[in-house]
Amino acid sequence: MKTLNKVAFRYLFEIFVIIFSVTISFYIQDLLNEREKIELKNAGLVGVLSDIDADKIIFNNITLTVKSREASIFQFLEEDQKINNNTLNGIRRYFGFVGNKSNYNSMVATGSIEFIRDKKLFNALNNFYSWSYSVLIDQSRQDEMMYWKFVDYTEKKYKIDSVKRESKNSPYRKIYYNDEEFQGMKRDLEIRNQLNNQLFSLAIYDFFAKQAIERISELKTQIELELSKK
Repeated sequence: MKTLNKVAFRYLFEIFVIIFSVTISFYIQDLLNEREKIELKNAGLVGVLSDIDADKIIFNNITLTVKSREASIFQFLEEDQKINNNTLNGIRRYFGFVGNKSNYNSMVATGSIEFIRDKKLFNALNNFYSWSYSVLIDQSRQDEMMYWKFVDYTEKKYKIDSVKRESKNSPYRKIYYNDEEFQGMKRDLEIRNQLNNQLFSLAIYDFFAKQAIERISELKTQIELELSKK
């Protein structure tokens, strides 16, 4: 009977050791996985900092382009202002926005974004890429649509005199019209309506670009604080 008890105890002990070993193994693996996710999270946030710095340059360029376009449109619409080829070439442009979100996408794909400790940062980051990006992409598409609408109308109704490079080494070319075409354009109700609609749309584009710049400043502060946590 004692021998039987010893055998039973030995088996129970071995089962306990196995269960304990497996439990410890899972625990250690969980710790390693968590540490790996935290490292991925930190690496991802460092990448996001780089991405939003690049985005800030783009957003600033949007506001500069809008300002330049608006100046050309206002010059066109003013009754007492003469227009020239610089005016038309200042209008004939759009700003396409794509953005830089590869590091954010990587954090979402790996699940490392869930390891962000600051929930305000977590929400702000998701909001920036889901809201600000969506709005700006939508506005850039509208901007492009208005550009092609303007080009389509003017090329059918007004004769282009020539197309020349801005300078000898410049890759860019300008459209040139003669003075008679300008006189017709100034009185063209369709063109004036299109340009007024462009002013309306550009104001929205500019507003959201400036709002995105403000959000970037807030995000940088929050990300740097998150990265400083041990």
